[in-house]
Formats: sequence, C-alpha cells, structure tokens
Amino acid sequence: MVAKSQGFVNYAEAIKSADPGQGENFYIKEKERKEATKSRVNGYINNMKSNIDLDGLTAEQEGALRSFLMNERNVYANAANEIAKIDDASSPEYQYYVDIMNGVNRSFATLSEELKTYREAKTTYAEMHQADIYSNAASGDEIQMAASLYGLDPEVPATFSVGRGGHLQFEVNGQMQSYKDYKEPMMKDYKTMDALLQTTNTIYSNGQKLTDTKINQLGLQIEGMLANPETIKSLLSGDFASSGIDLSHIAYDPNDVAGTRMQLRDALLDGLIQVANEGYNEKESKKKPRGGGGRGRGGGRRSGGGSGSSSAGGSGSGAESEIETRGGVPAGKQGEYVLRVDDAVVTADNNLRPDGNGNEYGIGTPFSVKSVKYTPYVFIQPATDANGNPIEGQVTKKYVFKYTAGGREQALTYNELMDKISLK
Repeated sequence: MVAKSQGFVNYAEAIKSADPGQGENFYIKEKERKEATKSRVNGYINNMKSNIDLDGLTAEQEGALRSFLMNERNVYANAANEIAKIDDASSPEYQYYVDIMNGVNRSFATLSEELKTYREAKTTYAEMHQADIYSNAASGDEIQMAASLYGLDPEVPATFSVGRGGHLQFEVNGQMQSYKDYKEPMMKDYKTMDALLQTTNTIYSNGQKLTDTKINQLGLQIEGMLANPETIKSLLSGDFASSGIDLSHIAYDPNDVAGTRMQLRDALLDGLIQVANEGYNEKESKKKPRGGGGRGRGGGRRSGGGSGSSSAGGSGSGAESEIETRGGVPAGKQGEYVLRVDDAVVTADNNLRPDGNGNEYGIGTPFSVKSVKYTPYVFIQPATDANGNPIEGQVTKKYVFKYTAGGREQALTYNELMDKISLK
C-alpha cells in the first residue's frame, strides 16, 4: 500500500533562520570587535618609546642596537595583543602584560639615555686624553678599558651589546663592563694642587715665619685636602712634578692609607715652613738700611711729599727705589708702629696684579695702629711729565691706606698716615 502523501515540503523555508539578519550581524559585530582590538593594540604600540638615536655609532654597534630593539618591540607587540583581549583591567593577567610593556618602555628610555651619555663621554675622553688630564695613578687596565670602550683603540676593540633593561655592555679582553657601572680613569687633582699653590704663594708673600699655632692649623688644613685617597694618589704619582713639588720619596700604601696621608701631610707641611722662611728672608733683605742707615725698607719714609708717590725707571718693582730716610727706627711704641706699617706695605708690594687698564695694583695685609684698622694699597701707573704726557720707561708708585671712620671709608697717603700716627 502506498503511504499517504504528506504533501509538498519547502525545505528552504524549513532551514531558514528565525532571524534573517543574525548571520550578517554576527560578522559585523566580529569586525567591530577586531577593529576595537586593533585600535587598542595600536594605542599600546604608540606608547612604546622606541625612538632611539643611532647617530655616531659604528656599524657593529648599530647592528647590536637594532637587534635589541627588534626583539623588544616583538615582546611589546605580543603583550599588547594579549592585553587587548582582556576586559578586566584589575585582573592579574592584565597587570602581567602591563608590566611587560612598561618594562620594555623603561629599557628603551634607559638605552636612549645611556647612548646620549656615551656619545658625550666619548668626545670628552678624546679631548681630555689629548690634554693629558688623566692621572699617572690611573692603571694601565683603566686606560685600556676607556680607549677600547670608546672605540679609540682599534688594536684592542670592545665587543658591544645591549643587556637586560637596555643597559650598554662592553667586553674588552674577556672582561665584561656594564656602562652604568663604568668609572672613568682617575684624573689629576688640579683643585687640590691649586689650593696648595695658593696657600704657598700667600705664605711666601706674607714674609713671616710660621708660628707653632699656624703650623698646626696648616697641618689640619692639609689633612682635609688629603681626605680623598685619589687625591693622595694623584700627588704621589708625579702628576704635578713640573710644579716643583717632589714627593718621589713617598709611596702610596693601599693597606695603610692613613699612614700614607700623614707622610704626605708632613712633607707638604715641611715645604710650607721652608717657603715661609724664604719669604721672611726675602722681606728682611729689603729692609736693610740704604744711605741714611735707618730701619725699614730703605731706612725711612717714602718720597713724593704729600702724594705718597715715587717714580723710577724700569718695572713697577723699581718704583720703590727712592726712599726718604726717617733717620732710623724710633724707640718704643712708635718703632713698633713703623715696623707694622712697613710689613703691611711689603705684602701689598708682593701682591701686585694687573687692573685691566695697563696699570698694576696690590692689596696688603690689614694692620691696626691705635685701634684703627688700615688696609694698604699700592698703585703703579706710567709716570707723566708736567703736561700729562707719559714718560717712557718710568712709573709712579702710590701707597694708599684705607680705613673706616664715622661709618665712611677714608684714605690716607703714606706720609699722611705717618703724620696721623705721629711718626714724622
């Protein structure tokens, strides 16, 4: 028997989706989702700080840097792709990828800063090397490391790489050196030597022997200058042998830095005592009587009348040759005043310097007479005739003593000062 027919079946209608737009909408939404993800990834990529300046680097260094940058960019891009899939910004997974991307950015920032420092230091090293600024105390390994690290010794090249965190690394003769920990070769300690020379010049110019108190003060001062062991090394290595300081009899002992410091202090102190004695003897030789047999520099008061000036041919030092005799040093307190004034004038003479206008001037050590403090000045300028025309080969030397009275600065010539303190 033939089964009863069920009639026509519309299979197309049977399989039709209940929502005609469901499939199309699905792809639209997926596209939007991918676009959103892509946008977020691009946003993260744009935040990647990979703008590294490669100028001034060798081909080998550029290759190492590009390799590092490519690897780190891939790490960043992978993390950006993964984090874009995570909606919960508070989840551990989200923070994990944030940390990765932040780490890459930090490494790029570190690399950029170290490259900038490296390029600048390379130029500085070359200049300082040519100027012979580095100390004799710097070891051969230190000098070689610097020369190779900065690419200035092709016979001993340094292998360049970028390490973890974006730090530059160099390998020289099998020794790895991270640039962040690199220390430049030791330099000559010009600052300390300049301070020592200034102290030496001052002591000589004063023309006075050192008292025990002054010697103790200088000893403490020198100890302070020698606090840094590298200062000791610089002075003992002969960095300043051309300055006339011979310390070759002292050896630096790394096991007894304090003992070495004391040896050096004593040697420098002995030198200052000797300089003081030489300055004293020089000053005394200028005080020998001339003509009138009186005491003081030339045995008497300076010539030039009320102006306190004198003239002589030749240099400024010759301008003090004409001295009006005082007829000897007065006894008692007045004699002490004479010595005080003359000693102060000597320090002014010994401190001559140019004034920028073709003349010279000097400032001496202040002194007190009858409770008034005076500061001696000496001024040297070309001598002139009655018409104001310069006299070739002659200079005029004028002494002025400044003091304060009534809240105002006053000035006296040499003879005026003598009158004021009754030494005439």
